[in-house]
Amino acid sequence: MKIITIPLSEEAMHRLDYNESIDGDLLELELSDNQLHILNKINLFETINYKLGLNIDDYEDESLHDMNKIESLNEILKSVLNEENKNIIDSILELTNMALSRKTGVFFYF
Repeated sequence: MKIITIPLSEEAMHRLDYNESIDGDLLELELSDNQLHILNKINLFETINYKLGLNIDDYEDESLHDMNKIESLNEILKSVLNEENKNIIDSILELTNMALSRKTGVFFYF
C-alpha cells in the first residue's frame, strides 16, 4: 500500500510523527496499482527524487516540510500533467496545495 499523507495542522503533524493521529488529522491518498503504473510511466518519483534530493521508493518513507520544496513539487507535478494522468496528478496537487496552505508537510509512505 502506497499512501501520500497531508497533516491538516501542526498538531496533526506532531501526532503523525508519533503514530498517534486522530480522526480529522490527515488527508490521505492511497495509490492504486493502476495509478502507480500511470505515475511510473512518467518516472514521477524518480524525477521528484532527483530534483528535490529525496528517496521515495518501495519500502521507504519520505517527507517534505520545506514550503519551497513543496512549491517545487507542485511545479514538477504541473510539468508532467497530461490527459492520461490528469486525475491522479490533480489529486496529488490538491494535497500539496493543502500542505502549502496549512504550512504542514507532504508524507510519502511507500
